[in-house]
Amino acid sequence: MRQHLRHLLCFSLAVLLLIGWGAAFFFEDDRGERREHPIFPPAPYVIELPPAFYEEREEPAGRYAAIGEEMTDEERALSALMIYHEARGESEEGQRAVAEVLCNRILSELYPDTAKEVIYQQNQFSCADALTTAPVREPACLAKAFDILHEVLEETEYLLPETYLYFGTVLPANAKSYVQIGNHYFYEI
Repeated sequence: MRQHLRHLLCFSLAVLLLIGWGAAFFFEDDRGERREHPIFPPAPYVIELPPAFYEEREEPAGRYAAIGEEMTDEERALSALMIYHEARGESEEGQRAVAEVLCNRILSELYPDTAKEVIYQQNQFSCADALTTAPVREPACLAKAFDILHEVLEETEYLLPETYLYFGTVLPANAKSYVQIGNHYFYEI
């Protein structure tokens, strides 16, 4: 789409320039005869743009783009279930922050490299043991959790810094910095 718009803009600009310049190349003299203006170059005038103008420019990838590319369907389901169980009563912003903590952990050298390993790491998420066995009583909230996960994996603006690897309803005394969203504190140690 972007490439198409760029070509359309270039074409429109070229047409406008040629029409404008074409009218300026000629003038009527005192006798009403059409003559070429001596200062302007002869028509037609060709505008050449550098090849780089036509190259596709990639959108900048977000911090979590690589995670999204490597995440399996099972890991997406587990991640959405984790967001659902940990934060379904929170605002969308609070659910996004939970998803960002998960992604920050995957990127961190302190944690495993996959969502599944991070989620099931011992004593990390209170809901991990019941993720696949606890009933989903609010399917619409789970669908929203899937949407939020998808958005977080593609985002380029973030709620939390990369160093925020933890969240809970109680702020520990050793937290270096934190932000409170709803009932959760998101922080770094």
